[in-house]
Amino acid sequence: MSKKEIIEKLRTYSNLEEEYGLKLVDITGFENDYVEMLIQSIGYDSRKHAGLYRAAADILEGKSMSIVATKFEELTKQLEEHIVVEKQMLENVKELIEQIEDERVKAILQTIEEDEKVHHPLMERIIKTVIKPEILEDQDVWMMMFGMLPRHGHALDPYADIDSPWFPDPE
Repeated sequence: MSKKEIIEKLRTYSNLEEEYGLKLVDITGFENDYVEMLIQSIGYDSRKHAGLYRAAADILEGKSMSIVATKFEELTKQLEEHIVVEKQMLENVKELIEQIEDERVKAILQTIEEDEKVHHPLMERIIKTVIKPEILEDQDVWMMMFGMLPRHGHALDPYADIDSPWFPDPE
């Protein structure tokens, strides 16, 4: 399968996941909030999958996943804090699973446990393999914006007064 075909499939899958995810997220009227929330959570996962398919297609198309170094540091800090919370939540849910006898509740908690197990490595993998290789330092941004231009980003004004000090007499 060609790269173009793969990208098309990824975009198609993204659109399908988004469409059905939105339908599930909007489910109401069953007169049972808990059943609705369970189904809506599947819709949220579908929307998450849609975003991941889009990101994969974007990467294959060569779109930049770059982020400025200072923003990367901020993102890393936030994710590290979230990872600490995820670890605690994983311990909490494991403890609850051991104490619960109702198989329906246990099934719900085990679903949460599986999600928590996946979140931590997924966040680390995305940072290390998708974002980090494309970090832009401030000086990189400066060079891209201004460094390669002959006037360092200041274009000549075609309507400027020719007799101004900026345009010395050619004589």
